[in-house]
Amino acid sequence: MIMEKKEIRIPIHAGSFYPASKSELAFMINKFLSEAKVKKLKGKLTALIVPHAGYIYSGPTAAFAYNVLRKASSKKIILLGPSHYHYIKGAYSFSLPWQTPLGLLKVNQADFLVVKKDVEHSLEVQAPFLQTVLANFEFTPIMYGEISPDALAGALLPLEKDTVIIASSDLSHFFKYTETKQIDAVTINAILDLDFDEFMRIGDACGKIGIAALILLAKKNKWKVVLLDYRNSGDTAGSKDEVVGYVSIAFVK
Repeated sequence: MIMEKKEIRIPIHAGSFYPASKSELAFMINKFLSEAKVKKLKGKLTALIVPHAGYIYSGPTAAFAYNVLRKASSKKIILLGPSHYHYIKGAYSFSLPWQTPLGLLKVNQADFLVVKKDVEHSLEVQAPFLQTVLANFEFTPIMYGEISPDALAGALLPLEKDTVIIASSDLSHFFKYTETKQIDAVTINAILDLDFDEFMRIGDACGKIGIAALILLAKKNKWKVVLLDYRNSGDTAGSKDEVVGYVSIAFVK
């Protein structure tokens, strides 16, 4: 486990998941954003599903979500990400500012146990995109492990007013190209239908609990769901032998 520098969370995955150079990172993100053409959504943006792989793989899809966020009125962001590297129970907040190649990002601490050190990428890779599309915003990252969707959704209810909740998640992992598209289509359709039971039964996503919590919130609040983009690593920068699926989805009211 990599220790943080005192009083700052260092950018652990800069140079691997995304460029460590400020100029190279800014160029890459802005290129993705310029290529991701999205129509204006009808209604107020309330939540997003965004992928979290290396930028060369999932960045083109993530850009669709962030172009929508750029036009949103809400400037409070709650970011949900699964813990990939360590088993944890419950959900955890952060307190230290986050350093990225684009600058320092102040963190709002939520009412959860606080992470003192971490190596998680599902949250970190979203930070430079957020810094690019939002000039001023309140940022509350939350990392979760073993927790029920109901418990996570319930914890978010007091926080959701005038907030965009972002669930960081990739879809299926390491199937062949054609099979991946079939598996991901079933997962995406369950999300678009807000079919919680079907999604929990057959949905294939590493951030499944975060997405499931959004489905519960959407059903409760009568949010509508809009598919922004889908592709996989075989479409972007990888082979078609073992691919990972990526989707950007918006929730609006």
